[in-house]
Amino acid sequence: GNCLHSEQEMPLKGLVPQELSDGRNFDGVAFPLCLTPESADESIAINDVKQYVTENAKSLVEACNKHGAVLFRGLPINSPEDFAEFVESLNAENLKYMGGAAVRRNVVGDRVFTANESPPSEVIPWHHELAQTPNPPSHLFF
Repeated sequence: GNCLHSEQEMPLKGLVPQELSDGRNFDGVAFPLCLTPESADESIAINDVKQYVTENAKSLVEACNKHGAVLFRGLPINSPEDFAEFVESLNAENLKYMGGAAVRRNVVGDRVFTANESPPSEVIPWHHELAQTPNPPSHLFF
C-alpha cells in the first residue's frame, strides 16, 4: 500500500513523507511514517538537522505516536556521535540502560550502545526492547 500522506496531514516543514515499498497501512495510517529531506541538497549538515529536530520535537513525537514509528532517511547521520546528537536534540528523557540478555557495549555517552556483541552464531530470540524493566521508555531510537 501507498504510505504517502498529503502535506496537509504532515505538519512538518523540511521533511516530507516518502513511500516505502514494504510499508504498511493500518486504518489509513502509514506504518512506519518515513520522512526524508524535502530537498536533495548535499549541503545539509548535522547542525541543520539538530536545529530542525529541536524546533519540531513536539510534531515529531506526535507523528511517532500517531504512526507507531518514524523512519528517517537521507539525513547526514554518519557516526554514533551524530546519532547521539540527533537523539539529544529531541530533549527526550534519557533512561539508564538496565541490561538484558544481549551483551552490549557503550559507544557514546549514556545514549548509544551497540545492538549486540554476541558472536554471529548466537540466536537472538524475538523480544520487546526493555520489556524487563519496571518502567520501560515510551520511545526508542535505532
